[in-house]
Amino acid sequence: MSNVTPPIVIDGDGFFDVYSTVGDACSWLEAVDVDDGLYEAFDSVGHSLRLFTDGNSVGIDLPADSDSDPEEFTRRLRSNIHRIGVDRVGVADLESASIPIMLAALQSFQRGEGGRSPE
Repeated sequence: MSNVTPPIVIDGDGFFDVYSTVGDACSWLEAVDVDDGLYEAFDSVGHSLRLFTDGNSVGIDLPADSDSDPEEFTRRLRSNIHRIGVDRVGVADLESASIPIMLAALQSFQRGEGGRSPE
């Protein structure tokens, strides 16, 4: 695995979850859903990650040809925070919030509101 930069974001199947590590993200994903292509994964700098399965286990890696797209990643983060509710997530100024601020706010929200992340 190349340099994946946690936290890891899993987008799909009605969820937008942030996990502190690759291992945490893999432990929450079901192989059948990964095989069905229900999820997209990103690291904290906007690299598109590859999800794969080995039997019932899920893995994540950074393809050698994956380019970081921080603008698109920022757009996704803002869109999902809007969907959840800016006040609920707790980002004071969403339009100027940095990626690390948005990721931290989403992780905090997940911990406090029963998100799927076990943190």
